[in-house]
Amino acid sequence: MIFALCLLFCLYGSYLVNAQCVSQCIDDSNGTTPYVIPEGQSILYYDPNVTIAADEPFSTCAWVPEGYTDTPARDCPSDAQYVLTPSILLASGLQLRKTMTQAQRFIIHSSSNESIIYFQDITEMHCSIQYYSCYNYTEYLIIQKVIKNFIWNSFTLTFNNVTCDVSNSGIYILAGADSSSQKKLFRFIDKLEKQINDEGVQIKQPRIEKFHMTIASANYTYPSDCIVDKLNKQLVPTFKNKQFGSVLVCCFRMLIGDTYTNYYAQDFSRCTDDPNGTAPYIVPEGQSILYYDPNVTIAADAPFSTCVWVPEGYTDTAARDCPADAQYVLTPSILMASSLQLRKTMNQAQRFIINSSSNKSIEYFQDITEMHCSIQYYSCYNYTEYLIIQKVIKNFIWNSFTLTFDRVTCDVSTNGIYILAKADTPSQRKLFRFVDKLEKQINNEGVQIKQPRIDKFHLTIAAVNYTYPSDCIVDKLNKQLVPTFKNQHVQPISTCP
Repeated sequence: MIFALCLLFCLYGSYLVNAQCVSQCIDDSNGTTPYVIPEGQSILYYDPNVTIAADEPFSTCAWVPEGYTDTPARDCPSDAQYVLTPSILLASGLQLRKTMTQAQRFIIHSSSNESIIYFQDITEMHCSIQYYSCYNYTEYLIIQKVIKNFIWNSFTLTFNNVTCDVSNSGIYILAGADSSSQKKLFRFIDKLEKQINDEGVQIKQPRIEKFHMTIASANYTYPSDCIVDKLNKQLVPTFKNKQFGSVLVCCFRMLIGDTYTNYYAQDFSRCTDDPNGTAPYIVPEGQSILYYDPNVTIAADAPFSTCVWVPEGYTDTAARDCPADAQYVLTPSILMASSLQLRKTMNQAQRFIINSSSNKSIEYFQDITEMHCSIQYYSCYNYTEYLIIQKVIKNFIWNSFTLTFDRVTCDVSTNGIYILAKADTPSQRKLFRFVDKLEKQINNEGVQIKQPRIDKFHLTIAAVNYTYPSDCIVDKLNKQLVPTFKNQHVQPISTCP
C-alpha cells in the first residue's frame, strides 16, 4: 500500500524583485580595467597606487589584490608553485543560504547577466581567511604545520551589507562582514601570520581587503555601483535583523592535495570514535540478523550505552536472512520528504554530525528525498501470508493524524547503530494504536505477526558502526542543535489517507 502525505504549511518570503517592478542597472560598455597587466606579469601582482576613475561603473569598489590562483604554473615562479587557502565554510547557515539566494535572484532580475562571470555556488559559499599563493615546498609545509597547531577560540561571524571589490581579475559583488567580525578576523590572521613569520616564512601579500563572502563575479562593464546601492537599499532591509545572517565559527578548512582538512577551535569539543566499541550481540554463523534476543544488555562503557537494543526488523536480502519458504517482505512507511521544515532540520542534523564527529564510522546518511517513518517491518512471510497482509493493508480504514519529531535518540541492533529523530509521546501513542489495530486485523485473517513492534517510531538520520560515539553525538544534537529549531523540535507533519 502507498501511504501518502498531505502537509499544511505556509511558505513565505520577501521577494522584492521581478523584472517589471525593479528598474534595471545597465552595463557600461566603457568600463575598463583600472590596471592593465603588462605582458608576462602575474595577475597576483598588486600595485597599491592604482586609483579608480570616478566615471567607472565600479567607482565605489575597493581596489584589492587578486590573492588566489588555481593556475600557479602560469602565475607563480617556477620554484614557488604551492597554494593554500584556509577558509570558513558558511553553507551550514540557513539564513545565510536564504539571503544569498535572494541576493542572487535580485541581481538576475535587476541587471544584465551578460557581464556576470559567475554566481557563487550556495553549497560552497565561504569566507576566505587568507590566500597563501606562490610558496615553495618548504614554506608550504611550514604554513600547514603552523595552521595545524594554531590555537584559537570559536567566534560569531556576521555579514551585514553589500560591497564590491575590483582586482586584476574582475569585479566581485560581496556580502561584507560587519565591523565587529572584521576586527575578530584581522586579529585572527595577525596572530596566525606572526606565528608563520616566527617559523621563518615571510608572508608575500598581507591581507588588505575586508573579509566577505562572494555573491557574484562580473567583468569591468558590470554596473557594480548601481547594483550594490540597490541591494543595500531595497533588499538587505527586508532581511531578518537587516543583515545577511550570522554563523558560529567552530572550524575552518583548507584544501591539501585533493582533500579538505578541518581545523577546530580549542573550545569546540568533537565526538571521538571508540575503537573498543563492539556489537552487544554476536550473530552466530548461519543465524539471521533478524533474530532478536531480548535479554541482551548494553555495557555502560560502550560508546552507545544510552541507545536502545531493538530488533533488526528489515532485510533486503531475504534469501540470506529468511527461511526458504518465507521469502516475502513488506514495509509500510510514511514518506516525510514533502515537509520543507523536516528537510531543513534533517539537513542541519546531518551537517552537524559531519562537523562534530569522525566520518570514518558512519555507514550512511539518510537520503533527504527518501526520509520516512517505517510503520512496521513484515519480513520473512510466505506467499499466502504476503497476500493476506497486502489485502488487510489495502482495506484498512484509518484517519489522518499529525506526527511530531522532537528529539534525537539512538537504537542499536544486530546490524549496527541508528541515529534517529524520535517521534514525541503523543505521536508514539497514535502510531502504536495504528499498528495494534492493523495487526489485530492481520491476526484475524490467520497470519501470525512474527516480530511485534518494539522500537519507538522515528526518522533515521544516519547509520553508524559500533565504534561511533553515539552517546556523545546524541547529547550534542539535543543540547546544541535541536533548541535552535522552530518550537525546539524537528517538525509536525500531517499524514493523510
